[in-house]
Amino acid sequence: MPARELVLWGATGFTGRLVAEYVASNAPPGMRWAIAGRDRTRLERVRDGLARRPEVLVADAHDRPSLDAVVRGTRVVASTVGPFARHGTPLVESCVEHGVAYADITGEPDWIRDNVDRLHARAEATGARIVHACGFDSIPSDLGVLVLHDHLSGQGRRLARARLYVERMRGRFSGGTIASMLDLLERASRDRAVRRVLADPYALNPAGERHGPDAPDLRGARRDADTGRSVAPFVMAAINTRIVRRSNALLGWPYGRDFRYDEVAVASG
Repeated sequence: MPARELVLWGATGFTGRLVAEYVASNAPPGMRWAIAGRDRTRLERVRDGLARRPEVLVADAHDRPSLDAVVRGTRVVASTVGPFARHGTPLVESCVEHGVAYADITGEPDWIRDNVDRLHARAEATGARIVHACGFDSIPSDLGVLVLHDHLSGQGRRLARARLYVERMRGRFSGGTIASMLDLLERASRDRAVRRVLADPYALNPAGERHGPDAPDLRGARRDADTGRSVAPFVMAAINTRIVRRSNALLGWPYGRDFRYDEVAVASG
């Protein structure tokens, strides 16, 4: 049995605190969990404000031995520390090496692509399950399409095309999200390989399966033929659409190889 079932990495950040509060209020009784990061004082401050007090673990995102000490004996690590391409790779590598499940909230397609290319075979060997993009990037998109598919399949029908329309959103971007966006733009400005990943609609699909009917993401405003409304590019489409297409491929094409998916923002006027 693992020493703990969950470690929340980055509990002192904006999103990390929200996750810690949720776990403390909703975890099953007796679940062993911990919050982790590099600043013990801030971690203890978060812990003291929770309904159920977790263990506190201290490690540095760039110090592999300290990360290994956190990962060993843990069933699942959930990370909210971005930009992930800058701060997240050693933790993923540690989870892969120790066969520990990992989830994060990244929206950085090039980083996901790099992790899959480098670590997939080793993760299969150790039994580690690495699941990126488990936040607003890209749960509503990924599970939304799955639910639509299941609903129509139950009626003997097929989901051939889906589009997510975003008319309004509650809340705002956190500092970590903004930092991740800026870091991604900086990488793209100096690295042609990153630009290729961002431009490819099927960039996250497995090798040999990076093709299909979807065009690149919408780049300008236009009148939507289905609704008659004006639509514009949606900032998160660049990651969400790739995750949906990757899921379709990994699941054996339940939506079909000709399935089309995109996301747009609906203009207010």
